[in-house]
Amino acid sequence: MACCICWATIIINLSKQKLCLAGKKKLLIMNYKYQKADFLSSVSSAIRGIGYVFKTERNFRIQTLIGALVLILAIYLPLQTWERILMIIIIFAVLIMEIVNTALEKFNDLLKPRLHPYVYDLKNMMAGAVLLTSLLSVIIGLYILIPHVVNLVDK
Repeated sequence: MACCICWATIIINLSKQKLCLAGKKKLLIMNYKYQKADFLSSVSSAIRGIGYVFKTERNFRIQTLIGALVLILAIYLPLQTWERILMIIIIFAVLIMEIVNTALEKFNDLLKPRLHPYVYDLKNMMAGAVLLTSLLSVIIGLYILIPHVVNLVDK
């Protein structure tokens, strides 16, 4: 998977930079200039990508809504700082996994427009990774929130 992401990054950057291969597996990027405009355009591209996933993926919208509701609940409840931080981490982990899942699905559709058995398996594995991340976040979230909700109801 890391190899696919690496090559996708290389393909995207080919038009912007001069590339030089050194050895079999190492890639040196030369003449890379850090400019303010490049940073701002990168941030703009990232925001457009998140917006695209939000517009096209129903699960991402649902996960974003649930995450926002959980964050509001975390602000309202008297959680400790580490509990709030953990809640933010698990919410963003689910959203990041959904974005990675969507990106790999689109990339696989580009390479294999007709559903090849390997592409089908890869899509199922990525959906499984999102599901496991979501389940873990629910377990951690309930473990943190239930005692605080019980204390709030008992008062």
